[in-house]
Amino acid sequence: MFTTNQPRVCTKDSFSASCLKILPAPSEKSFVDSILAYGNRQAANFKTLTNDEYIFYFAIGSMINPISLHLRNIRPIVSYPATCYDHQIVFCGPNGMANIESALGESLEGVVHLLTATDMDTLDKVELFYNRIPVTVTDYSNQTQVTYAYQIDLSRLSNLEYSLPSERYMDIIIKGCEYYGVRQAYIDRLKQINVVPRMKPSEYKCITDVPDVHYTLDDLVLRNGTNNYPVWISVNHKIFEHTGLPSPDDPSYNQLSTTYNLIRNLHAGKDMTLKISQNIYEPLYGIPLTEDEMTLEHRSMAEDTFLTFISNPKLGDKTYWRPIGKLIKSSSEKCTPNC
Repeated sequence: MFTTNQPRVCTKDSFSASCLKILPAPSEKSFVDSILAYGNRQAANFKTLTNDEYIFYFAIGSMINPISLHLRNIRPIVSYPATCYDHQIVFCGPNGMANIESALGESLEGVVHLLTATDMDTLDKVELFYNRIPVTVTDYSNQTQVTYAYQIDLSRLSNLEYSLPSERYMDIIIKGCEYYGVRQAYIDRLKQINVVPRMKPSEYKCITDVPDVHYTLDDLVLRNGTNNYPVWISVNHKIFEHTGLPSPDDPSYNQLSTTYNLIRNLHAGKDMTLKISQNIYEPLYGIPLTEDEMTLEHRSMAEDTFLTFISNPKLGDKTYWRPIGKLIKSSSEKCTPNC
């Protein structure tokens, strides 16, 4: 049984408190205007006289939310709501990910973020299952702008089907829409979409058969896939080692390879617990700035998130990661994984 002082309800007050806790002050209008002066409404990319590149990005999923952006170190120069006509939002894949589809006569709302090329590159690395596509949007002053949106890459996800988004994911989208002033009618539409309810803490996936072998952070850092070392990661005080991939002709190879490369490129030789809580922002728990601020329940959610991400239901949830021991972060610390 897990205990926490936090209610399992995402409230307006808790979201506002998180925003006040971590979000920086908005950019000065004069600075924004000096950059927008180089923009072209017929192009998503533009450069200034100093050769700095900026990109208009149309967010429809979790990147609508300012906290989700901040936790990925993405700082929009300016953001504003807009409508994309002849397209619709759908939810696809095993986790009900937001996707944009062409649909004559339909429309969806989102938020345009003006990003630096560096921040856009960061997003490209995070959104590995998506491709950037150009779409034209109309802001609430009836001005059009060519932007980029992310559309799911069918070559990286097999048998893509429509599915329900999670309650957590929809909370993030709705809170972001409210924050940036997206039309209430669209927010009301989102609230009517069926969702997969949040799991109870007792339902979280948890590895219990972890060898009673202790490793330090130094041990973990070495195992980053270089110098003939294997790839290790840690979640919730448990260390996992990657055991390899199936043969390239295996139907699950592309998806497992993409998953592995994402983990290796971003997390090899590292503890993922705090990073998961930031990348998979859960409004219920607010924003932990350090791992010490995470509750036991939040840690368990991070482990469940990792185990779900690496599993393949078609293989009976078989994974290519095995638990090999427990992480000790200091000489005085006792390793007591909480499940």
